[in-house]
Amino acid sequence: MIQLGTLIPGAIPVNIGVNGARKGIVALADGRKIPAYVKGGTYGEIAAELLISQLAQFCGLMVPEAALVYDQENNTLLSASIDAGYPNLFAAFPGIDSSNPDDLTCLCHAIQNWSDHALAVAFDEWIANFDRNLGNLLWNGERFILIDHGRSLGNYAPGEEDNKLILALLHVVTDELGKRRLLRKIDGASSAFDHLQAAESNRRLAEVPLPEIASFATRFQALLESRLDDFQALISRRFPVAGQPYLL
Repeated sequence: MIQLGTLIPGAIPVNIGVNGARKGIVALADGRKIPAYVKGGTYGEIAAELLISQLAQFCGLMVPEAALVYDQENNTLLSASIDAGYPNLFAAFPGIDSSNPDDLTCLCHAIQNWSDHALAVAFDEWIANFDRNLGNLLWNGERFILIDHGRSLGNYAPGEEDNKLILALLHVVTDELGKRRLLRKIDGASSAFDHLQAAESNRRLAEVPLPEIASFATRFQALLESRLDDFQALISRRFPVAGQPYLL
């Protein structure tokens, strides 16, 4: 189920992202009081954070538990991401400057060497997450933890439709044979997804006792079903050859 909670006064801004993220203590309905990152956003962005936390766990990806939180001080709803205790990629590799070509290549190789990179790429494509960046990948020394999914599931500006993880991988996979292998690996990873996962995640979202959040379940369900049915075509377009997509 999706947890509900209350933000305890005293959360501190972290100056990350565009929705005023803060770090504080959240009192959850199940009795836990735990550190979390909280942020605002549209109701659609908050709903997406809640749903994708559920869906990613069904698919075997590491994503922090999410909760719907009420901020009494500001009388607003927030999404909360339970603190995973790991730094993002920039903090994990101090001194790295992604604008430096050599440093960027180093970071892209780190993603390529992650055993779940194909699954994460496929997942971002399924949920229409075109806002992935190096700052919303956490690193625990062995695996990445995915965070910040509010701008998925249709919550993005027109024209912002790149799969950023694919772009990172194609920065270091440049030969045509390697690209073909990567495409097939991503397509194979999508076998971890199914309609039942989407249905169960959306059922949980629909049960949230706030209609302004729960009402997004129907729209999200339709989008996930459509993109899963069209997955091969969607992912093939990310690998053009002389202006044409690869054919799987």
